[in-house]
Amino acid sequence: MSNITEHLVRGFDDEINHARQLVIEMTQLVTRRMEQALLALEAGDDTVARQVVAGDKQVDRYEVAIDGAVLKILARRNPVAGDLRTVLSISKIAVELEKIGNDIADFAGLVAYLFGPDTSNPNHALLLEISKFGNLIKSMLDRLTLVLEKNDIQPAYSLLENERDCQEEFRDGIRQQLDFAIQDARRIGRALTLMRMMKVLEGCGEHCCHIAEYVIFMQDSIDVRHQMPK
Repeated sequence: MSNITEHLVRGFDDEINHARQLVIEMTQLVTRRMEQALLALEAGDDTVARQVVAGDKQVDRYEVAIDGAVLKILARRNPVAGDLRTVLSISKIAVELEKIGNDIADFAGLVAYLFGPDTSNPNHALLLEISKFGNLIKSMLDRLTLVLEKNDIQPAYSLLENERDCQEEFRDGIRQQLDFAIQDARRIGRALTLMRMMKVLEGCGEHCCHIAEYVIFMQDSIDVRHQMPK
């Protein structure tokens, strides 16, 4: 291989690795924001929750940076086959991470409302239920980070295999909130807020599953969307 060709290949690899590193950093950032939102929930701290909301712009900046890196690769390198699959998957993963960032900001906003000065303290048992679902999302993000950092694809498959159980857990939680509201009409407003929090977390879970699908496509060349992986 000539020096010029070797230099071009090395430059191409560096650009793809840079885009992958940005995705890893974005995933880590989103995970930290989920942790902060859960800490705000568990501590009943509306100030921390509002800080999480305000920090959403940092996630947006990562999406813009990844878009720029992807467009640069497409324009300069004209990738094909596996390289093209990797670049397109990186772009789609960034979109899903940005959506998770938005959902976390919405979740934190609801936490801030729950513990704001004009709201009475919510039921502790119900908050524990919300916290359980939030930690489930954090566990998903941790597994995705492991996949991206270590190139260990198995956690992505296991995440998808557990998807149905996760969805059922969220539906059970929402049904519990409905039952709670029916028992006392005065609780309807609070129950609706908690149901919105669960729906936001459910959306986060769906985006995590989409990321797992794109990672599998990127690394194993298998499109598992709309089907259970084997």
